[in-house]
Amino acid sequence: MSATVAQKALEANDSDADAHYVLAWLLVDQGGRDEATAHFQKALSLGLSSKDAELAVGALRRLGAAVPAGPLEGQGPPARAHGGTGEVQQPPPAPAAPAQAVRLR
Repeated sequence: MSATVAQKALEANDSDADAHYVLAWLLVDQGGRDEATAHFQKALSLGLSSKDAELAVGALRRLGAAVPAGPLEGQGPPARAHGGTGEVQQPPPAPAAPAQAVRLR
C-alpha cells in the first residue's frame, strides 16, 4: 500500500486505526519521523490488535517518542468494536501451551 492510498483511506475515515498504523510505517520508511510518530500514537489511541500495538510501541520507542500509557503496561490492548453492532469485545486470549511436546519420528 502506498502512502497516498493510506492517506485517502484516512480522508474517508480518520478513525481507521489500521490506516494510521500502515501510514506510520510508510512514513518511517520515507524518513517522516514526526508524522509517523503522530500516526502511531493515533493508531494506538484508536485501538490496534495486540501484536500491532506491540510493534507500534516499539517503533515509538525507537523514534524516541512518547509512548501512550495503556496497551503494553499490563492493561491489555484497547478494546475494538466488532461486527458493526456497537458491541465492544476484548481480543481472544492467547492459546495455552500444550501439556507435552509431541515427538515426531
